[in-house]
Amino acid sequence: MEFIKLPALRYQYLILALCTLAAFGGSLSNGYALDDENVTTAVNARVSEGLAGIPAILTGVYDKAGFDGNDGYGYRPLPMISFAIEKQIFGFNPQLSHLVNLLLYLSLLCVLLNCLRLLLQAYPSWIPFLTALLFALHPLHTEVVDSLKNREELLVSLFGFLALLQFIRFAEEPAKKRLVIGFSMMALGALCKATLAPFMLAIPLLLWFFDKLALKKSVVLAIALSSFTALVYFLPVQLMSIDLGRETYFFENPLSFLPAIDRLPTAFNSFLIYLKLQLFPYPLLSYYGYNQIEILNWQSPQFYLALALVTVLIICFCYSVKRNKLFAMGLMLMVLFISPYLNFPFAVPGMIAERFAFNAILGLALMFTGIIHQNPFKAAVRTVTPKLRNRLVPLLLLTVITFVALDIRRAREWEDFYTLMKADARRAPDSFKLNMMYGDVTQVKLNGVADTRYRQGLIEEAIRAYQKAISVYPDHADVYNNLGVVYTLKSDFSRAIPNLLQAVERGQDKAETYFNIGACYEMTGRVSKAVTYYQRALAKNPEYLPARERLQLLRPSWKTKLSN
Repeated sequence: MEFIKLPALRYQYLILALCTLAAFGGSLSNGYALDDENVTTAVNARVSEGLAGIPAILTGVYDKAGFDGNDGYGYRPLPMISFAIEKQIFGFNPQLSHLVNLLLYLSLLCVLLNCLRLLLQAYPSWIPFLTALLFALHPLHTEVVDSLKNREELLVSLFGFLALLQFIRFAEEPAKKRLVIGFSMMALGALCKATLAPFMLAIPLLLWFFDKLALKKSVVLAIALSSFTALVYFLPVQLMSIDLGRETYFFENPLSFLPAIDRLPTAFNSFLIYLKLQLFPYPLLSYYGYNQIEILNWQSPQFYLALALVTVLIICFCYSVKRNKLFAMGLMLMVLFISPYLNFPFAVPGMIAERFAFNAILGLALMFTGIIHQNPFKAAVRTVTPKLRNRLVPLLLLTVITFVALDIRRAREWEDFYTLMKADARRAPDSFKLNMMYGDVTQVKLNGVADTRYRQGLIEEAIRAYQKAISVYPDHADVYNNLGVVYTLKSDFSRAIPNLLQAVERGQDKAETYFNIGACYEMTGRVSKAVTYYQRALAKNPEYLPARERLQLLRPSWKTKLSN
């Protein structure tokens, strides 16, 4: 007796697509959010050239502003090329870009369902479908689907699953073209982002675990995939001398400043957090980082709690590996896809990120369907009684409805950078980075606002955000500078000056900052101090025109001196 009676195969794909559209279709009306504009608009010099910019994309490093800076982001040409093609055909259109993201996600899901059907032919037909559906609707995927910048993750997973599909078909009917296509898909994935790496092991593991390849052949395939994919990724890195050592600030990840061995307790904590986010995906944040993830030491009780839970999971795996392959393989996949992002041995930007768990959700979905299918600790398949079905089907429907509701809500928060930061800063008021970005985007939003009351409200929002950021992490010069600038927009020069001076004290050595201090002193009638800081602005940048103009007006005698 089937647990769920499914319609014809084509309707399964249709149901999967319709549910996905219901969950993520709200993103089609969204604009640009966190980091989107840096890779999709005129801010990125190479993308803004359209097709003409592709040679520069292929021969340059990846950076989020397109300034050809060697900033440790590596070599990721394909996502940028996709945006360049969009620019050539449609211009800069965020709604069109979101449509492309959604179509890529739907394509990925169709490929995944096809892979699961071929891998799980020995299992009831509802298992591949339910696994794909749970993967498709999981709210943790909103960051990748709703964020244009994270198209790179969609492409990585799409090419990874396309490669898996080809190797499954090769295992069933060996043909050289399958191998060529499979390795080609891995190459394309490597040209999107290094996060393809777990697929190098996941593909052979899946083929071996579900009896598609013998162990020896799976090991050979793992070695071949790892060697080939690493060559594709690292060859351009070496040829172009790309520095992969991206600078990390303390407020992004304090673990970067600890020895690798001292990160291990927090790595276990990171695993717990990823597990919690998968099981209970609320609340979600676009950024974590400093003060959001507790840093543990070897004496922390939470470390031993995490260690105990990991031990339990290992025991569960050992017991289920011969009794419930779905559960065991799901657990293995979840760990495999998460393990590079646990801050051991290498610290990762932001400490954790929802996008890092994107493919790990497949492991969770397999574990879930495995538990429904049979007890992980018993070899016997569950007998699907009407009583069991009446209990589980409403639970599944409630899960699906909850996931869709959370997806829709999160898509609204990803409407643009301002709405995202407003939602996330309020959800995580003790986050330095979120409050700083909330202040920054609110300040930008002030441009062109004519309504006095609305403008004043935005100014107060920005001030509160910056003040909160400073209270969390008081050592970042940019926040003081930006807070000082916002106070000048409010004509509150008495509060602007101390914040601007704090920025200088913390290393903000820029002509613009000195000029802002001088302007505040000038507005409060302290002309001599204004002149001093205008002079410092010119000393920093002799071509800084605003300071030159103010000095000429305040000290006519300086006019001749400056012209000389």
